[in-house]
Amino acid sequence: MKYRLLTPIIVGITALLTFWMFLDFQKKWKAASPFQYLVTSASLSMRHLLISPKQLGIEAWKTGAYAAYELKTNTYEKNIAFHLTVPDTKNHNIQWLKTEGLISFNGVNVDIWKSLNVKSLRPGSETAEFFFAQHAIPFRVGVRSVWPYPVSLEHVGEENVETPIGTFKCQHYFAQLQSPDGNHKPLLELWTNPSVLPLGIVRARWQDEVLELVETQPPTPIEIPEMLAKMMNSHTLKNAETDDGQLVSVCTQCHEGKIGGKHLKLESLTTLSGTELALKESLHHYYAAGLTEADKPLALFLASKGDKQKQARFTWAKGSFWVKSDAFGRLVLSLDETAHQGNVRVATPKGRLVLSVSEKEF
Repeated sequence: MKYRLLTPIIVGITALLTFWMFLDFQKKWKAASPFQYLVTSASLSMRHLLISPKQLGIEAWKTGAYAAYELKTNTYEKNIAFHLTVPDTKNHNIQWLKTEGLISFNGVNVDIWKSLNVKSLRPGSETAEFFFAQHAIPFRVGVRSVWPYPVSLEHVGEENVETPIGTFKCQHYFAQLQSPDGNHKPLLELWTNPSVLPLGIVRARWQDEVLELVETQPPTPIEIPEMLAKMMNSHTLKNAETDDGQLVSVCTQCHEGKIGGKHLKLESLTTLSGTELALKESLHHYYAAGLTEADKPLALFLASKGDKQKQARFTWAKGSFWVKSDAFGRLVLSLDETAHQGNVRVATPKGRLVLSVSEKEF
């Protein structure tokens, strides 16, 4: 009787262990693809974010700390700056880190604002993140994260590193990333000094890419643009999903009234979309951000599903008229000063109406 009971127990335990091993294998298999991207294709500007400032000896951040770097590759050069702006209003252990020069849309430089602490810079570790061009609508970045692969630092030694702004006594490391199966892969090579806030990095290198410190300055608080400050303080700029599954940011709080008309959403930093646009209000963001000028033509793009007759209706105090789009769903028009001041409205009976400053998108 005892053996009869023992047999199903052993079988059950074996089945549970097999199932657990299968789940563990499946988990590692799913993690393998993004890991392979990180160790083979990710740029240096992505790799250095996996290094925690705390790992480099930085115990706390100072508001206003600033450091600028030059990123060089075989094909291009760019300057990237990091500035600790203000503490988070809800958690003073978290700071808003502004990154300049890393990305641009349609030739317009866009700053990245993240709420972080010294423990992690990885995408997904922030409590909130915005893309922001001066005076434009802040775009709340959706939730995304990088798998928390452990990073180990192999200490090479102490070295003096010459930079354009002087010589720094640095700790030299080889950073490695632990894969899901426990192996280690090279991540980057770096030289660090904890006095260089906010990152602690003096120089970093991966293959043909080099990130080198070119400027530091004493802690310098900066003024937060009003439109962005409202979003940062409340964190209420929410992402919404359109009928076709596209994620957009709904603009709130940057004006007392509605922004740009009925159902207007921000699809990107240089594209506004809706079934109805109030050009006077929506163009405010373009002019103020320097994305377009009053004397330049506007490009309107009509996007709809299965609607061959794409039309837009323009209305203002003097009356209204309908305009049909070309084969690409595009309208290009110019509005004089009187029309701009008259708060011209553009509406489409079906589909989506997009206002853009770049014809290249079409």
